[in-house]
Amino acid sequence: GKITAYTKNRGDEEDFNEKSLNGRLDTWFKQGKSGVCYIASPVKSLLLTESGQKILEDSLDYDETTKIGKVYLKGASKEYSFTKDEIKDAMGRLGSGDPDFTLLVMGYEKYREEFQHKPVDGGKSDEFLKVLTGKECLTNYHFGIAEPLTDKSLKSLEKMLETKNYAITAGTPEESGENEFSKKEKKQGLKPEHSFALTKIDEKFVYLVDPVSNKKIKLSKEEFKNDFQTFTALKLQ
Repeated sequence: GKITAYTKNRGDEEDFNEKSLNGRLDTWFKQGKSGVCYIASPVKSLLLTESGQKILEDSLDYDETTKIGKVYLKGASKEYSFTKDEIKDAMGRLGSGDPDFTLLVMGYEKYREEFQHKPVDGGKSDEFLKVLTGKECLTNYHFGIAEPLTDKSLKSLEKMLETKNYAITAGTPEESGENEFSKKEKKQGLKPEHSFALTKIDEKFVYLVDPVSNKKIKLSKEEFKNDFQTFTALKLQ
């Protein structure tokens, strides 16, 4: 019942830049070929604020002398170590760009293997954030049911973003016959059953970032309510 190896969606190592491996998320990154949008999107949201940056800074370390990277998961009281070569080998599969993002995902992958006996592909942002920080998230998803997104919920999210004390993600539903994205929506960058970083809400629009392409997406509030199903909000302090 324990995972000893996992090879799905293995990528190559061509984009590994050792100079960027420093225990800090300070260069561009995006998720790799594995389904870790639920990790990449909250990380991108955390990077928007000083408090979020501090959380990530405290969660990562890299020793240039020993070539060892470490991940600290405060919520699980766990620490994991990986060699430079292990991080390099995971590039492409788990992340692209800044290898410190890949290092962070490796830590959560190890946690999932040990305590949930399942691969890192597919998950929920609130579960990842709780393991990372030890804090519960606000969400409209409870017991398998999502409360509808409304003008009231968008106003609440807007106020949270204005405080610069929240990391917020939004998720699209699973695609079905009743819920299928149009060509226009797909061209905008929308994908079914996918998590996006929510960056801003103003009087008319909602702004998001796709962790796969790093594409910035701008939707009207009505489009957002129609196309998205869930949100996750972590209070940072």
